[in-house]
Amino acid sequence: MKTASRMRTSYAGAVATPRCCAYTPETSQVIPGNLRRGIYIAGATGTGKSWCLDIMQAYSRVMGFKVKYVEERDTCPLSWSSVRADALCDIYTETGDIRRFKQRNILSVQDFGSEPLESLYMGNRLEVMRSLIEYRGDRSDCLTLITSNLKLGGDKLLNRYGDRVASRLSEMCNYFEIRGADRRKWRNTAPNATKK
Repeated sequence: MKTASRMRTSYAGAVATPRCCAYTPETSQVIPGNLRRGIYIAGATGTGKSWCLDIMQAYSRVMGFKVKYVEERDTCPLSWSSVRADALCDIYTETGDIRRFKQRNILSVQDFGSEPLESLYMGNRLEVMRSLIEYRGDRSDCLTLITSNLKLGGDKLLNRYGDRVASRLSEMCNYFEIRGADRRKWRNTAPNATKK
């Protein structure tokens, strides 16, 4: 088991040594997180996976967290853009190119596992998410943030993407699992306030 690495993150004129914890799907134990890895958040529909990444982004912005990338001279704000897995497939179908997503320093992919297995561009078939994860999993200079209904290490993920992707995801991401009911359904069935 690897221990959590420490990196200095500056914010609002101060320096902190962040600490994090992750979860291992194999043993259901809390383990030290690794700040040089991305995040994989699994859970049922409506449990708040995407919301968690949104909160992390907002918190990073408010606290002024900064990062320094290898190719950059100065630090820059910790931020990322999010894209749905099915939208990535649509982009490939329209342009035949996903290089810009492979190259991003930090990439957030929402709803991993809900996209079509293959996408077609001018007669060329590609398993877009498999290609993206295999490429980014071989790099040590980028972070990938993922939300999914598929548990890391679960049979559904393994059957859909194979051992290469499952292995890379385990190595490149801290794993978190959100349990509970669909909060959207709960919110929609909550008693309404009385009308005036």
